[in-house]
Amino acid sequence: MRYRHTRLKYPIIALLVLSGSPLGHLWAQESISQSTQPLVEKYRILQKNPLARNRAIMQGKQQAFLCAYCHGKDGNSTKPRFPSLASQNPVYLLEQFERFRAGVREDFTGVMQGLVENMPADDKVALAVYYANNPLTPITSSPLLAKKGKPLYEKYCKQCHGKNGQGTKGYARIAGQQTVYLLETLDLFKDDSRSNLRSRHSDIMTALSRLLTQEEALSITHYLTSLSVKPPSVGGNYATDMK
Repeated sequence: MRYRHTRLKYPIIALLVLSGSPLGHLWAQESISQSTQPLVEKYRILQKNPLARNRAIMQGKQQAFLCAYCHGKDGNSTKPRFPSLASQNPVYLLEQFERFRAGVREDFTGVMQGLVENMPADDKVALAVYYANNPLTPITSSPLLAKKGKPLYEKYCKQCHGKNGQGTKGYARIAGQQTVYLLETLDLFKDDSRSNLRSRHSDIMTALSRLLTQEEALSITHYLTSLSVKPPSVGGNYATDMK
């Protein structure tokens, strides 16, 4: 299936976001929340039906070839700048699909919006289920930096991303991600310039990232990289509530 690329799905919203307007961000988030909710409902239904969930996982596996070059064939990325999607919070994935589709978020490759713009809802849910149920391959990190990073993570990050970095409600699972990706993401939040707003924007993340020294940010990312993650299929748990 081919997915046609377009620059902006909602030009008025995107214009307000790019202008730095608080109204634009509120409007965009409300629009994304409304379009994500039906996808989350589909996911909840699948979770209650093992047979339907298994079918969705197989469907997602077939669709995942679209994502394999950047994110790895099973969602474990081997490229330092790309996140691993295996064992990712499915609600977070579904929301990001909608953010890319609407043009509110962009990736540096310019690929994501074109992939998801015309992707059917069932395919999005199937991809989210497939990745959520795939195990995350552990990555090596610095034990010394990880030890320093743990109290910093608990101070600054735990409330949204959970005790073990697995994500609460619609927040991302950041445990087990590659250090380079995590550091670059923090830098994107820190550099909250107008030209960067469609890459990453969060008032909370911008404020927190600016509080961290370079050493503190490095320590937090090594701590996160050191954490192990269990997908739902082997005892992991994700809240299906949105933010």
